[in-house]
Amino acid sequence: MGDLIDGDTTLFGGVEGTERDGGVETMLPDVHVLVTGYGPFLKSHPENPSWSIASSLPSHLKPTPTHPTPIHIHTPESALPVAWRAIANAVPGLLAPAPPASPPDIVLHMGLAAGRTCWAIETNALRDGFDGRDVYGEQWSDADMTALIGTDAPEKLTPTFDCQDVCKRWQAEVRGAGLADRIDAQISDDVGTYLCAFVYYLSLHHFWKAGGERPVVFFHVPRQAGEDVEAGVGATVGLIRSLVESRRVQRDRRRD
Repeated sequence: MGDLIDGDTTLFGGVEGTERDGGVETMLPDVHVLVTGYGPFLKSHPENPSWSIASSLPSHLKPTPTHPTPIHIHTPESALPVAWRAIANAVPGLLAPAPPASPPDIVLHMGLAAGRTCWAIETNALRDGFDGRDVYGEQWSDADMTALIGTDAPEKLTPTFDCQDVCKRWQAEVRGAGLADRIDAQISDDVGTYLCAFVYYLSLHHFWKAGGERPVVFFHVPRQAGEDVEAGVGATVGLIRSLVESRRVQRDRRRD
């Protein structure tokens, strides 16, 4: 399991990423990816597969000829609680940790969509309309949101990733890993109105306030994910590589 983000950018094993530019190999900077998962909620979900997968991820992905960027994967020490106020309090510290820790380059939040059979990346999050009681029996109102983030926040926020490109790359990764019969990789525009949507919006809002890119994606896993954590780890690794490479290509195009 990856640990919390620290200032060390040394890749385990001493392997560094390179890319050929006009026949000359150039170094690619390491990318740090924060991955979170939710903890148990309701009696029907004593174990949340999103955290089972997130906590089983490798701490680093070495560069390869097709994936030249060195990637460090970081997970918190424990699952995110399925609780409104706990998430509101936790997000700032996860995304802007106190020095000497460094903020993540990419954020991938994971959560359970118990009513789905597909694995899906979500394309947006809404500011209002959160619904449902958390594990402490508390609810979150629009007034609570206004008190937390003010009145100038957009009604809807989206990541700056090209989600269609990410999904195509991810689907290719799933096929290449031989997981197509176990992982139905899709894209969704309905993250819901519960804690999954909540952490997604708050994280997008954090980057929106700062200006620049919003390198956040929410990843919904289905109920059966808990029955095949190995496949879930493979799918998540493929998604992380897809996010990193899609973002790299997108940035290179903007510089050209």
